[in-house]
Amino acid sequence: MTMNEIINFYGGHYRLSLLNSIYRVREQLEGDIIRLAAQLHDAQKLARGQFALKAFLNQETAAQRAECHFDFVHALAVASNNDVYPLLINNFKPIYLTLGTWIYTDRHAEQAQRDYSQLLRLIAAGNVDAAVKFNHELMLTGYESLTGKRPDKF
Repeated sequence: MTMNEIINFYGGHYRLSLLNSIYRVREQLEGDIIRLAAQLHDAQKLARGQFALKAFLNQETAAQRAECHFDFVHALAVASNNDVYPLLINNFKPIYLTLGTWIYTDRHAEQAQRDYSQLLRLIAAGNVDAAVKFNHELMLTGYESLTGKRPDKF
């Protein structure tokens, strides 16, 4: 099953079990990306993430903000210096865009931009454990926003 088939399954809505699986994979993948990016804290590579976050707040729709969030995560993958992570993130782009469109509504846009800016500051400062933990909290909040339930773990 391709990523697009997963998204189009059930008319564009995820089964809860599939959403749980997606978040578990994201947590593992993004956790390592953030860990590596924070260890390296390469200002030049992280600047792409900052650019994506500035663009995020200037977008008019949740779909446009989802694109910027994807660009942010992709920039972090590049900043991890692992050549495979940007490719993996690209493969998950349809999922990032779908989830982002559901989450980054006008009501949540400013808080999301502040949160991801804080995450980027932690990464740029080389604060590895705090950055990974903060991203985990952001993922729990996003999951809760979608399901109304806050899991202990994915």
